[in-house]
Amino acid sequence: MKKLLVASTALVAFAAVSTAQAADPIKLSIGGYMQQYVGYSDNEDDNGAANYSEVGTYSVAEVYFRGSTKLDNGLTVGVNIDTFKSGGTALDAASDDTFLSVSSDSLGSVKVGSTKGVSFGLSTFHSDAGIGMTGSFSVDEFAQDVSGLGWGTALSTTDGHKVVYLTPNLGGVQAGVSYGLVNESNVGSANLQTAGNDIQYQAGIAYRGDLGGVAVSADYNYEMIEDGGLTGVGVASTATDGTATDSVDTISNPESHRVGLAVTVAGFKVAAGYRKTDNVGTVSDKDSDAWEAGVKYATGPYAVSLGYTKVEQDDDGTAAAQEDTSELWVASGSYNLGAGVTMIGSVINFDEDDASDNAANQTDEGSNWAVVAGLKVSF
Repeated sequence: MKKLLVASTALVAFAAVSTAQAADPIKLSIGGYMQQYVGYSDNEDDNGAANYSEVGTYSVAEVYFRGSTKLDNGLTVGVNIDTFKSGGTALDAASDDTFLSVSSDSLGSVKVGSTKGVSFGLSTFHSDAGIGMTGSFSVDEFAQDVSGLGWGTALSTTDGHKVVYLTPNLGGVQAGVSYGLVNESNVGSANLQTAGNDIQYQAGIAYRGDLGGVAVSADYNYEMIEDGGLTGVGVASTATDGTATDSVDTISNPESHRVGLAVTVAGFKVAAGYRKTDNVGTVSDKDSDAWEAGVKYATGPYAVSLGYTKVEQDDDGTAAAQEDTSELWVASGSYNLGAGVTMIGSVINFDEDDASDNAANQTDEGSNWAVVAGLKVSF
């Protein structure tokens, strides 16, 4: 029923487009950004088990083409083509938000293409003034085990072919749903039944408004990932739950609930969020909890912030599961130099604890820290 509803919404929107002519063809504008960082880090694990490079660099870049036109029937048709680079990936190797949209003030908007789920735009997060709430420049061995969940409280944010619908904004309240591939494992393929495809369902609702000079943002978002898509390495969800993979764990589809709240007044923004995920990695009863909180103050060209994230995750799906923990602190500052150029600095501390590792020389625990400086350039 969900799939039929989403498909019907998209068909209605595109049928309306076919009955009208655009006053002007779409003309694309070009834009983007580049971020380059240099940092020093102390990444030695407990008891000197491993020592990683102390000076490193990191970069993020994106070039995008965007355009839209308004048809005679009032619908606006837009295109969004992004190319993204992060770390060591090639600039042309990653498609990031490449989709077509149809929208109107009374009907809302439909996006079809390679993009993120609807929760990405409906979620409220802490706004870091520097490099962001990431583990960059600090070794995060345990974090690799939870990397599919992402840092902090965000739901899945990978780009895959999806249909996304957003309602009109009514008094600051907006809701949406999305359906499609979790990530782009088959770029250019219309066959959703290719092995390995996981299907993502997301739904959310958010409020953004001004209450007597106080800006308030709040959200609730839900996600379910269907293991193996339609016929992939797993099987359809109705046959997946309870299928034994070994003597202990069974397969179940991951489900997440996420809430967030932010209040901004007199240059201060205070934000907090929480995410609960069940059946992490499709392992039944393997759960994860994540919290984030932060404060940011901005005045003129200056901004400073302090943010905190904690992730707790069961190491298996049994009743005797132990809880692994990762914690991240990021203190940042920035100065806007003008002309789209911003100078930033961040101090990062990352702690990890593997509850099941009691060896004298633990290689997957430690307290790591880093100091980072860089430039953000938008164009």
